[in-house]
Amino acid sequence: MATSWGSLLEDEQHLEELARQAMDRALAEGVLLRTLQEPSSSDVVSYAPFTLFPSLVPSALLEQAYAVQMDFNLLVDAVSQNAAFLEQTLSSTIKRDDFTARLFDIHKQVLKEGIAQTVFLGLNRSDYMFQRNTDGSPALKQIEINTISASFGGLASRTPAVHRHVLSVLSKTQEAAKILSNNPSKGLALGIAKAWELYGSANALVLLIAQEKERNIFDQRAIENELLARNIHVIRRRFEDVSEKGSLDQDRRLFV
Repeated sequence: MATSWGSLLEDEQHLEELARQAMDRALAEGVLLRTLQEPSSSDVVSYAPFTLFPSLVPSALLEQAYAVQMDFNLLVDAVSQNAAFLEQTLSSTIKRDDFTARLFDIHKQVLKEGIAQTVFLGLNRSDYMFQRNTDGSPALKQIEINTISASFGGLASRTPAVHRHVLSVLSKTQEAAKILSNNPSKGLALGIAKAWELYGSANALVLLIAQEKERNIFDQRAIENELLARNIHVIRRRFEDVSEKGSLDQDRRLFV
């Protein structure tokens, strides 16, 4: 349910100046991506795409999203451990999608060898949009649950400051004060920290598997920094590194 912030602006020149200030604030806050031209380098960066103005979210719908998240997490966990349901549900997708088929092959191999872990951690992101009911009222509609690429927790932690800045520049200080703080990177790190604690080894490290050309590194660094503040160290490796240099001991613990 967006509002018309455009009426606050006198002309296109004013809008462009506001956009420049917003970009500068985004860069200052660390809302960053590596560039397409230099995806492996942090020497040259750009701001991550963001909306110039925030969108209004009815508090009732926000509370609704909060209320159902635990149920969705439990559902995803239950589905992930139900091999028969997964095979039945994905049978047609596996025939047409090579990526899903390869993932399912790994799943079957793991089941064949036997699952060694006793503790599992899921980092999920549930995405929503608004839909207008026939009476004009907004309704919350789920788009998807991200279980493989639940990213942007780190950048989202920094975006509220950018929107507060934009509204403050427009002398909308009361509206700016209503923008809620949001720190999903801390929440994600707390989940990883709990898994690290339950693993039971003070010498254990958190392994982050990343692409060689990883443009979204600053988003990931936010979670790494939250873990480091808790004295939990993170190492970054590619899948190739683990394949070439990783090994399992008799208890199937991974060493890299």
